[in-house]
Amino acid sequence: MDFSKTRLGKFYPVPDEYSSDLLDVVGRGSEDRSFFTGYDIWWVHELTWLNSDGFPCRACAKLIIPSTSDFLVESKSAKYYFNSFRFTSFATLGLLRDTIVSDFSLALGCRIGCYIEGFSYNVGIPVNVGSCLDDHEIEIGGYGKEISRHCLKLERGDSRHVRCYTNLFLSHCPVTSQPDLATAVVDCDSAPFNSEGLIKYLLSYRRFSNFNEACCDWIFSDLIELYSPKHLVVAMFYMRRGGITIIPIRHGGTSVDMSVLKDILGYEVPSW
Repeated sequence: MDFSKTRLGKFYPVPDEYSSDLLDVVGRGSEDRSFFTGYDIWWVHELTWLNSDGFPCRACAKLIIPSTSDFLVESKSAKYYFNSFRFTSFATLGLLRDTIVSDFSLALGCRIGCYIEGFSYNVGIPVNVGSCLDDHEIEIGGYGKEISRHCLKLERGDSRHVRCYTNLFLSHCPVTSQPDLATAVVDCDSAPFNSEGLIKYLLSYRRFSNFNEACCDWIFSDLIELYSPKHLVVAMFYMRRGGITIIPIRHGGTSVDMSVLKDILGYEVPSW
């Protein structure tokens, strides 16, 4: 990937004037996304602007970006973009929302959803995540995604529904090499699988470098191939960075219960 035209790894002053040109995009990098449906949910925590009287306002913006888009908005450029609203007046919340939708949709080449919500410290946190995998005391034996893929094994038994998670997921930004910590949630209806193998696989990303969204794609791809589930949801709740929380979600299988997404997130993913 060529990041030379983005703001990654470079110093720029925080802009005082709004400009849609601040948004940089990069290719998703995932080759085949036809076997799942999904979204990238962005919570923008540090959204502030002026009303028509010049009085400061503050809120959270929830962006819903389809996983079928060919591009990603680079998150550092998004921080600059949202900071550029600090001294910009909007007469209504609708005008603010329409501006964000227009700018992101033009940059990504697809329409996104945007919802302006009251400011809260707790948005972007998973609600019902199931059983924790972190209690397994296992010997890792090394980190490497390809090495541990063979750990994803099914066991004998009837199909069952399992929801589990780890708070120990870690991958790295492919440009800055900075670690990205996440809570990884897997909701699966399949033949029984070895939970120790699953946590070993998820922890193997500790040396893996790719964007948050691509990591979610890889995990979903491996689980759908090796578990052959009737239903699969993978949700990655990355820790907030630069005032933005990114939550990639992928779901698919032969039958998908969409209410599972609402149960994990605590809110419904609306259509737009």
